[in-house]
Amino acid sequence: MNKNDKLAVVLYINQEYDNKKKQYERAIVAVKTEIEEYFVDINVECIHYIKSRIKTRESMIEKVERKNYTDPFEQMKDIAGIRIVCHNESDIYQVAAFIKSRYKDSIIEDEKIKREDGYMARHIVVNMKVLFIGKPYLVKIEIQLRTVAQDLFDTLSRRDVYKLSTPLPESWLTKMKQLASKLEEADKLAEELKQEWIVE
Repeated sequence: MNKNDKLAVVLYINQEYDNKKKQYERAIVAVKTEIEEYFVDINVECIHYIKSRIKTRESMIEKVERKNYTDPFEQMKDIAGIRIVCHNESDIYQVAAFIKSRYKDSIIEDEKIKREDGYMARHIVVNMKVLFIGKPYLVKIEIQLRTVAQDLFDTLSRRDVYKLSTPLPESWLTKMKQLASKLEEADKLAEELKQEWIVE
């Protein structure tokens, strides 16, 4: 993409951002509320916490420059994000099962991620219909499902290196993999303890 094309995309983001943000906010509220209320209603405590965010205008522009997007509101799947942190892997399966059942006709992506740097999570992208000024619009929401241990890995390591433009030194990658491996072991042990408690 040449400089003029990038400038046109940046102008487009600046023109559309405020109205699009309102659409994303409505979609996030709807999804978060349905998920939270469902597990309250069935009296199952499998969610440690839920948080959400919408990419800032600046973050969108930065990503456009990195990825050479020409239609950012269509191409980006993570402008609106909901992070659901669960206690155990089995809790993730339970939350994912509800999402897949409730939004089965709207899911456009469901991926279990295990990256080279040690990051692990499940990402489900949902195409949500919202009303704005009396008209229907479709907006994408990326729902990230993580265990507490997977979220801890992200907090301890990944935030410092996520947007680096240069490759990570091999020594960093090695240590990050070691950290991820130890946290994965902790996840497995926590799941074993949970299953033993259920059996007893």
